[in-house]
Amino acid sequence: TAMKKLLLCHLFFVLSNATYAQNTFEKVIDTLGCTEAKCVQQTFDGGYIVCGVSYYNNNDGSIVKLDSAGNLQWVKIYGGSGQDGLQRIEQLPDSGYVVSGTWDAGLNGKQWLLRLDDNGDTLWTNKYTIGNKKPETSSMASGLNNLYPMNGYVLVQPNDNDAYLMVADSMGGIAFLKTYGNMLTNSISEDVIKTFFNGYALTGTISSSPGHGGVWLIRTDSLGDTLWTKTYFHSQISSGYSLKQTSDSGLIIAGITYDTSIATWNIYLVKTDINGDSIWTKLIFYPNGSTVKKIENVKAGGYILTGRIVDTLTVLTEKLLLIRTNNYGDTVWTKHYPKIGSAYGNYGIATKDGGFIAVGIDGLAFYIVKTDSMGNVKTSVGITEANQPQFDFNIYPNPGKGLFRINFEGISANSQIKVLNNKGELILDLSIKPCNEYCFIDLSNYAEGIYLVRLENGKIYNSKKIVLIK
Repeated sequence: TAMKKLLLCHLFFVLSNATYAQNTFEKVIDTLGCTEAKCVQQTFDGGYIVCGVSYYNNNDGSIVKLDSAGNLQWVKIYGGSGQDGLQRIEQLPDSGYVVSGTWDAGLNGKQWLLRLDDNGDTLWTNKYTIGNKKPETSSMASGLNNLYPMNGYVLVQPNDNDAYLMVADSMGGIAFLKTYGNMLTNSISEDVIKTFFNGYALTGTISSSPGHGGVWLIRTDSLGDTLWTKTYFHSQISSGYSLKQTSDSGLIIAGITYDTSIATWNIYLVKTDINGDSIWTKLIFYPNGSTVKKIENVKAGGYILTGRIVDTLTVLTEKLLLIRTNNYGDTVWTKHYPKIGSAYGNYGIATKDGGFIAVGIDGLAFYIVKTDSMGNVKTSVGITEANQPQFDFNIYPNPGKGLFRINFEGISANSQIKVLNNKGELILDLSIKPCNEYCFIDLSNYAEGIYLVRLENGKIYNSKKIVLIK
């Protein structure tokens, strides 16, 4: 009946909105030595998978799995005795993962590829040399199944690099390997994508002399043979870092350009047609400088950019930077994270709920920020409280093994830090002086679990959860 159909439609609407409620959170994770997050993807279960570098064992690759609310599910490290790191991760149709990175960085460095199951356990791993040269690995294409395209560059001779594209098959064998460059130019590849036309596109930098280079774009066929190349300049030094294909079959490049008049780097966008001819370019300028590491299409239109901005008050502080633009590269909003402290953004994506997630580094730990559609991070429970706090604080590491540092913003006299266990019982009560900027709380003698840290000043308060692990 019409009434039943109406009820079913209403139920579907409610369930859909419940499934994609906009969770927001900030996490600083140093479990198992996690040092710098390089890439994040949303997983089929609504959670997130993050890869990067751990300082354990002279640097290993590390992977963190979070649920949709940002709770830690597992952490694993991978590597040998040398300096290893992971740069890109993708979930495959069987719910497992393929991960690319660098094995034994240095003179004996190799391109590294791992195939994992859905729990992060290794199914197989391969290491590759690029001819007789060590590679500087850069990226891996998204949206994969049976072919895994990876790129980077190799040093051919002093001040002369050649870019490369290597495609591995589903078992890690080399399907093909191509290099791009010549003795007259220095060619560096930073990102690779698979195009709508069963080929590939790469972006990076090409230069004919030190201190003079442009954004480089290469289109290839399905075997990596060059169809055309293009170069774009905003100033005498410009470089491409990230690349996406757009709905009109053109390309959008996010990169940086150097302003010699004030000696700073800033963000440079290039939009091209299907043939690589420039449709428009944009400079996103900040007085003390900024960089972009990742650009992604947004389903609602436009782009999300992830990078870093140098603080306007002091060049000693950097912030993770998110910029939302429209289809023409005009800024819709800009956000900096965290409120307190310093962080650097490496990678960001749009999420299924219409929000965004970005990752990078905070001190010597993974920094992960999940926002709503406007780039806002709400309270720890995901809603804005009616009694909005007039002060804020950050806790790290979180999760942690016992000793947590709390950084304050906007505290006043007679403020209190209270820690409650999962039964709501008060276990710590500390007074905070107004001149303090931070304090430590030690939970090393308490059991594993989730605790609530509450900053109070009279009737005004702010609360955040921490996770204690042993």
